Amino acid sequence: MVSSPVVVNGVVYIASEDYNVYALNAQSGELLWNFATDSFIHMSSTAVTEGMVYVGSNDHKIYCLNASNGNVLWNYTTGGFVTSSPAVVDGTVYVGSYDGTVYALDAYSGDLVWTYTTEDSVGSSPAVADLDDDSTLEILFGSADGRLYCLSHEGLIEWSYQKVFSIRSSPSVADLDSDGTLEVLVGSMVFFFYCFFQVFFLFFRQVFQCLDDAFFHFAGGFVGKRNGQAVFEFFGVFQYQFQVFFDQGI
Repeated sequence: MVSSPVVVNGVVYIASEDYNVYALNAQSGELLWNFATDSFIHMSSTAVTEGMVYVGSNDHKIYCLNASNGNVLWNYTTGGFVTSSPAVVDGTVYVGSYDGTVYALDAYSGDLVWTYTTEDSVGSSPAVADLDDDSTLEILFGSADGRLYCLSHEGLIEWSYQKVFSIRSSPSVADLDSDGTLEVLVGSMVFFFYCFFQVFFLFFRQVFQCLDDAFFHFAGGFVGKRNGQAVFEFFGVFQYQFQVFFDQGI
């Protein structure tokens, strides 16, 4: 298993490369139900909300399951593997596909709301937040075409940042310096991570270098607090090991 478990109301939901989504009793580990997709589930972690479980599979589909019994409520077929983890916000599912497209789907019916197509595969999991405090959401994700994208809630491009190497990691969004505005952090496949910050409705970037010769297959970031101070950790899989490369108070 390379996806991450989600625990909701005493139930652990996790996807596996044996094609299955499992629901387990969090106290005993007892199997409550499982659902088999038509291919392995590689990295897509479940999202659970309002009694529904969302997950992507390498069978090119995004599934919505009943959280109580695993029955399929709907599925949607994309044009490629779905290793991205769905983000479900305000009744919409946002998820990327290896067909190079990010999909916005109605969370209840599975109907297509909009799509946005990049120039290469999207394995990055979308982050959804109101970046500019205008009461509408932005959708952020990376693509193997080397860009970090920021879309409006209607699927229109607001800005993108071009770099040389693929972005397969998932953006993190947080108010790092407690100034009331959100920053965006994302890692690349080679020894850099990027912080995007807003000044008068324009986004600027700051670049941090982790190692001189690291090539990350997957990389990401975690924002949290330690002793009351905001901390950012950059981590990745390097030389077949999970390692933390950068740990800094912000």
